[in-house]
Amino acid sequence: MSSSYLIKLFIFSTILISFIYTPINANNLLQEKSRIITASAVRVRSNPQTSSQEITKLSVGTIVKEIEKSDRKEKIGQQEDFWYQVVLSDGKQGWVFGAFTKSFETDKQEQIYINLLNDRLTAKTSFNDQVDLVNFLERIAKEVKTPTISAELELGALLALRQSLHSIPFDKDDSGLYKSWLKKQDPKIVYNEPAGSWEVRSDMFWDLQKKYSFLPVGDKIAWEAARNVIPGECEGYFPCYIAAINLSLGEYLSLYPNGKYSQEALQEIQDVVNGFLEDLKNPEQSYRFLDEAESRKDAQGQLNKLQKQISKVPGAKTVTISKQIEQLIQKLN
Repeated sequence: MSSSYLIKLFIFSTILISFIYTPINANNLLQEKSRIITASAVRVRSNPQTSSQEITKLSVGTIVKEIEKSDRKEKIGQQEDFWYQVVLSDGKQGWVFGAFTKSFETDKQEQIYINLLNDRLTAKTSFNDQVDLVNFLERIAKEVKTPTISAELELGALLALRQSLHSIPFDKDDSGLYKSWLKKQDPKIVYNEPAGSWEVRSDMFWDLQKKYSFLPVGDKIAWEAARNVIPGECEGYFPCYIAAINLSLGEYLSLYPNGKYSQEALQEIQDVVNGFLEDLKNPEQSYRFLDEAESRKDAQGQLNKLQKQISKVPGAKTVTISKQIEQLIQKLN
């Protein structure tokens, strides 16, 4: 028997013994299943039933490891689903109702995050739910690698923040959770005194648009900026009304003259300009200080700026609106 044959036999025997005595990890054969929590304050229970002990509550976006699911579905309220036994990040185990979870796969996580964002933004949720969503989106936007997804998540965080602000009851902003939330978000928000409400600062949206201007999603972000409430009240001061248009719809059109929302923006501007023309026909309608040369000059300057902003938009409607703006300018001479 040759020495080379003995060497080959030894190597084969070693590999075979190693295979036989190495424990087989089930995770090597079957990929671990995970689930993502799709609602806020989801209860983890000791057994798959609503009457069992509550172990903890989970925030939206929490990832848990799935161990098994119940044999049959259960109907709770209007929702019917399985219960899932899960393992939490701290090693605790419990059961969660499936209607508040979705299957989670790492290689599809970015799209899962976007789907979760869209579902939660359109759902009827409470102030606490919206706060939970903002915290999740701000955290996860820093972790994803795809710029388009990051942009959508950052925009979603601002929209969820706006929802949370609008959920604060009138005259309750100085109490409890509302006060602490407003304090935490202070750099991003502003108080709109005439309406008695809090708003996201428009520059938060415009800054985000600048950050992602190289992506198609920049158009969407700019439109949200243009639609955001500008705090304060013009109180009859005509140049103020035009300036507000320039800061919102006009700014959008200057950035995206061929954007997805350009025709909608043009129509809104035309409606406002037509309203001004009608108002100025009425002797009883007066705007403050239009009889003063400085105010008329300010108004003409704002109208000239608006003309310039819409001039980038191609089409007959732009020409029509420009002529209507010119009529306004002439009335102020």
